[in-house]
Amino acid sequence: MHKVDAEILNLSENQDIKLDRVNKFSIANNGTADVEFGFKDTFATLHTGQATAFESGANAWFAEDVLLKVRFKPGVPTDSKECTVMICRVVKPSNIFADALR
Repeated sequence: MHKVDAEILNLSENQDIKLDRVNKFSIANNGTADVEFGFKDTFATLHTGQATAFESGANAWFAEDVLLKVRFKPGVPTDSKECTVMICRVVKPSNIFADALR
């Protein structure tokens, strides 16, 4: 399995985040924001406390050019506007066969 690098983003405003490669991400907030994730023209919404992974069978499938659309809900007091997104990225999956031999 490839090494993954966990990255945590703390956001306080609407934002679009483009990811080169990702295999899993989760969201934790107080119901102040939703995160849409997808690529090409297909998007799904990730709600508070949810996690998702791009996987196919036993082999992880790494999507390219994933776009996260973070949208804060209107009417929420500004002091609680915060969203934490944890992203696990693949670290240099350049040579699958060499990695498998290690």
